[in-house]
Amino acid sequence: MNKDRITLLKLAAAVVLTSLFLTAQTADATGLVTHVPMNEGSGQTAADGPGSNDLQLGSSSGPNISDPTWLSAANSKLGNSALLFEGGDWLVRGSSSVPTGTSSRTMTYWAYINTMVNSYFGGYGTLQADRLCSLGVTNAVGWKLTFHAGSYDFNTSIACPATDEWHHYAVRYDGSTVYVTLDGITTDSTAKALNTGNSGINLGRRYDNVLRYWGRLDDFAIWDQFLTDAEVRALTEVGNNTGLNYDASDADQLFTLWETQTDYAIVDGRKWFYVSEGLGGTPGALQINDTNFTIRLGTGADTSGITTLPEPSTAALTALGALVLGSRGLRRWRSRKSSRVTP
Repeated sequence: MNKDRITLLKLAAAVVLTSLFLTAQTADATGLVTHVPMNEGSGQTAADGPGSNDLQLGSSSGPNISDPTWLSAANSKLGNSALLFEGGDWLVRGSSSVPTGTSSRTMTYWAYINTMVNSYFGGYGTLQADRLCSLGVTNAVGWKLTFHAGSYDFNTSIACPATDEWHHYAVRYDGSTVYVTLDGITTDSTAKALNTGNSGINLGRRYDNVLRYWGRLDDFAIWDQFLTDAEVRALTEVGNNTGLNYDASDADQLFTLWETQTDYAIVDGRKWFYVSEGLGGTPGALQINDTNFTIRLGTGADTSGITTLPEPSTAALTALGALVLGSRGLRRWRSRKSSRVTP
């Protein structure tokens, strides 16, 4: 048996064994310290998945008039349910495990504004100058997104979207600059030194119990790191795609896969592979080809990212072959195969 045939048989056997015996290597979430998916559908608590920041509905542990209303899956953005706030409702938690001081962070929400009034989706911090981190909408100069830090307001140039639609909102801070982003694309920023406190999380109002929100909220999350522009866009796009419907925890696993350059991760039953180079397209934009999804997360000259692979297919076998033999070994195998002369 010649060497080419032996190599081919080894590759085929390796692919079969890999398909049968590889276990899911779902990467541990990196940087996600709070994720409140609001999937309970009932009760007095909206639980925090990765952390200890469970949020209480209303002003007391029992039902009261300040409780937001649980909505069904049909009226939510992601998952089993969402919460409706009607100008007098809120979620609250005392001292919480969140990024404070001047530390980097990312805070995100899905929001569905019912009534356009000066209001805040919510945030966290201490009621002192520069000690808050909260996002809302204002009519100071036309309806725009606004960031509130205590004694400081950053009224952005980002126009508020239409009411009665789900949109994604993100606030990021890198230690010196505040960035506000709508739907992963439109961003405005300002230089600002924050010193955020830790008196708890409030959703559905500003921390000083004013400017209360009218609308729905879903999938609230906080990272203790500054997500890149590509990651924020990807977070929006995997949530908007009906074939994925990924929430913040799902997206965080994708980011961890890319950041740690792990071979692969299983996210909500779907296998994603790390790709070191060669991906095109706009960073963060979800590229779709039949059942295959690809996201370039690198920027500039960095063309790395993540992809799923349709199975069974030549592309899948080639990718698994590269994992088994290494890209150099696979290229050598291809070269030998193509140079063979058939008698």
